[in-house]
Order: sequence, then C-alpha cells, then structure tokens
Amino acid sequence: QLVQGTYVKRPQNVSLSKFCNDLRVGRPAITLDCPSMTASLDPVACNVVLENAVANAIRHGDTENPEIKLKAEVVEHASSAELSFTLINRAKADRPKLAHWHASNSDTVSVVVDRYDSVSTGLGLQHIAVAARECGMAVELWQEDVYVHFRLSMRTEVSPGAETVSDGSQAEGVHPTFPLNVHILCVDDSPITRKCLDRVLPQRIPGAVVKVFGETVSDVALFKQAVAEQCDIAIVDQNLSLPGADIKGTDLIKELVSAGYTGLVCVHSANCTAKDMAEYLKSGAHCAVDKDMTWGEKVKLLGHAYTKHTASQNLPDIPWTVDNV
Repeated sequence: QLVQGTYVKRPQNVSLSKFCNDLRVGRPAITLDCPSMTASLDPVACNVVLENAVANAIRHGDTENPEIKLKAEVVEHASSAELSFTLINRAKADRPKLAHWHASNSDTVSVVVDRYDSVSTGLGLQHIAVAARECGMAVELWQEDVYVHFRLSMRTEVSPGAETVSDGSQAEGVHPTFPLNVHILCVDDSPITRKCLDRVLPQRIPGAVVKVFGETVSDVALFKQAVAEQCDIAIVDQNLSLPGADIKGTDLIKELVSAGYTGLVCVHSANCTAKDMAEYLKSGAHCAVDKDMTWGEKVKLLGHAYTKHTASQNLPDIPWTVDNV
C-alpha cells in the first residue's frame, strides 16, 4: 500500500521503549537509549523505515565491530513535540564517505548506493523515502568521521511512560523461542514482502534457514516440494495473485496437510478478523500473522506458536532465546 500510494496513515499511542525493543528482537548487538514516554506515531510506517535502516546498517557497516546504537529523543515545544529515532553504526573502513541524503532527495538514491555498496539495489532507501513521504516524516542519512547516522523524525504528541530503557537492556517478556537451524519456507506474491522475509527473518532468528517463493505459479509447486523435503515453519500468503492464477492460501495449506506435513503453518495476511481466523484454522493453519504487525511482533508470535506446536507433538527440539545469542 505504501508503494502503491494507497496507504492511510494510522497514528497510535505507542510506548517508545516497547517499539524500540521490538526492533531489537534477535539483534542483541544493538544498544538502546530511549526515554520513558508514550508517543503518537504510525507504527507500521515507522517500522518500515527503521527495519530498512537497521538492515542497511548490518549489511553495509563494519562487520568486525558494528557498534550499532538506536537512540530515541523527544524535544517538546509549546503545542507539540518532535520525536526522532537516530541509528548510528560504524562504517566499513574501506568505503568512501557517504554523501548527505534526505528523503526528499529520492533522485539521489543512486548516488548514495554507488558510494555505499557496489552491489546494492537501493531498494531500502527507496522504501524509506516512500514511507516518509506518505506519512509526513523527515529522514536523513549522513556520515561523521567513521560513524554513519540515520535519523527519522516527526511531529508528535507525547506523555510520560512507565520505564526507561538504556544500555542495551531487553524489554520484559521478549523471549521468542526456536530450534537451532529452524527451516522457514515462505510463499508470497509480493516482491517486497519476499525480500523482507528473506532479509529480516535470518536477522531476527540467527541460524534460521529461510527460503522464499511466489514469483510465478511454478514457484508454488517448488514451495510444496520444498515443504515436503524439510520445513519447520511454513508461512503462506492468503491471497496469491500470480500470473495466470489466483490461489487461496487456505487451499494450499489443505494440500500441505493432506500430503502429511506436520510442522507449523502460519498464514500471512492483512485480514485477521475473527471470521478470517476461523477460516485459517479450519484449513489446518496454527496461527496467523497480520501484515500490519511490526517484525518484532511477528517474530514473537511465531516463536510462541512454534513452542506451543512442538510441545503438543513432544518433539525433542533444543531451543534458544534471544538472551543466549
């Protein structure tokens, strides 16, 4: 919807510490400095921007000593406040210094990409620019000495929160659990969603083997074959609109279950009403992930669902939690 220009901004009152810690699920190297406040923001749009920023920092930054820090700041004015999220990471020593970039200069993405990574497509910055434009947010990227700075800022309203999170502490209750080398297979008709699943899930679940399908109808057959061979978690888009065919995820799930698949099945959909959930469960799915959730929320839901599912089957999986990586 953001890319198509049909997205409708949906601001909510959000705990800044919870929002920031959701971004850090499965990424223990990121340290956090966040005030004790609740702010009005669009969590979906902000998550799109910051997920891409974190992915870029991990991919393009110093691999030996990344020094990634996320800092949330609020500057209060007479009638409103300005909220900013600043992500700082150490740049690779052998890369040219980045040119200053901000979202309104979307034409300069290629210049930044050329200096950032010779094999980068620039899709991350393009998605960031679109989300910022659609939701009236400001974004800029620059480099000071050996550190790359990325800042997302917006006008907002704030109120005091219940806790302050800093110095790399984890949010209470963030313990997604998965087996080692968990195999996650995904089928989705959206190129952007496939790219995000392929990039974000291995970052959030270290050691995960992630494969994505859904570019063509033949990909669906490949997905079913791959699931039959080795799959712990199958993530299925409910509405697959492919060249030459429209396939319901629930029909595909029924095929998987009939063929003997016993792993976790998760529907990935923008429609998760009680009626939708009943349809998904009836088809053989175990849970559903709303596409409007943040990636941190999605990973936590998958972790809890997988733990519950394997416990019901008494499988001898050896789990890990984010506290142990």
